[in-house]
Amino acid sequence: MDVVVFGAGSLGSLVGGLLAREHDVTLVGRDPHVRAIREDGLRIEGEITETVRPAARTDAPGSADLAVVCVKAFDTPVAAEALSGTDLEACLSLQNGMGNEATLADRLGATVLAGTCTYGAMRPDPGVVRCTGVGEITVGARAGGPSRTADRAGEAFEAAGLVTTVAEDMPRRLWEKL
Repeated sequence: MDVVVFGAGSLGSLVGGLLAREHDVTLVGRDPHVRAIREDGLRIEGEITETVRPAARTDAPGSADLAVVCVKAFDTPVAAEALSGTDLEACLSLQNGMGNEATLADRLGATVLAGTCTYGAMRPDPGVVRCTGVGEITVGARAGGPSRTADRAGEAFEAAGLVTTVAEDMPRRLWEKL
């Protein structure tokens, strides 16, 4: 799967780095982190240790099968605008807070999924992300119910070794995480 992770901070770098074990991943973030990844790859430390070489850039690519949005909630409108020119099949919000999925859906022509993540991450240096705790990714339709798109996203995460649940009750799960 061709995945763009928009928001290569600590969580975005960890999730994107782990996805890069099995998929074509592009991390979208800021320099000097992006520059370090381009030059030396992304080093994952802590509870998971490896070096991966995802693509890294400071702007959104032209297309991807899946966008995973990991920016802070207040940056969601900027992320939605930046991704509006990207040809996407689906977009997954892995963000804290409520309403992010609606903001993304208003700007994108792709199916928008809701998600939660309990993996712990911190980014101590450019080009490095530390996994501070292995958790779980939960994905599902933003309004709840079954979703083939969520199933495909969940399969992609599982294939890369991320503990993943596809859920039909995402509205409740988002409220619980809040």
